[in-house]
Amino acid sequence: DTKRGFGECFLTVFVDRLLDLVTILVFGVVTVLIFSYKYIDIPSFWVIIVAAVALLGFVYLILNRTLMRRLMGPIYKFLTPAKYREQLSAQVDGFYDSLSLYRKHWGSTLFALFLTLLFWGVVLVLAYTITRVLGIDVPFGYIVLIMPTLTLVELIPISVSGIGTRDAAVVFFFSVLGIGSAEAVSFSLIYLIFGTYFNALVGFVAWLANPAKLRQ
Repeated sequence: DTKRGFGECFLTVFVDRLLDLVTILVFGVVTVLIFSYKYIDIPSFWVIIVAAVALLGFVYLILNRTLMRRLMGPIYKFLTPAKYREQLSAQVDGFYDSLSLYRKHWGSTLFALFLTLLFWGVVLVLAYTITRVLGIDVPFGYIVLIMPTLTLVELIPISVSGIGTRDAAVVFFFSVLGIGSAEAVSFSLIYLIFGTYFNALVGFVAWLANPAKLRQ
């Protein structure tokens, strides 16, 4: 609709997801270390740390145009038909050229990061409110420690919406405070409804109000 290239438009969503991912990875590593120091070692502790560091390295790789060209160049030439190479190359260049704007206008980038942190603050308050409604005695500081790790567990692509994996993680974390599995699963399911599905419903309503004009 804006008559801009795909690479430039895709970057807006990419940066939004990137800020979110980097924030949760950094918080996840820090909170895992603090939790293991104050309470007990988290199972697969080093797996979480290594995975988070590996993802951060992968993010750095994606953001580096030179490295990506060196690594993906041969694959790009092999998989892309010759008649599409110039057009695809232009879209990739548009992506990286637009990415440089975020470095130049660092004030706007920091504001976007502030909004990301504000969002996660709302997530923490939501999780704490759910524990209050259910009558589960969990300190807010404990919620701050476990939510980044729960979010990382949700990202593991072995279930739908983290169902099962997140539930098991909540059971583990709540058991450290002597809270039963029934309360833990109740918290996990209600958090899923309001933290994920309710947000998706708001997005669906926004889509109905102003749907994208998809063209062939």
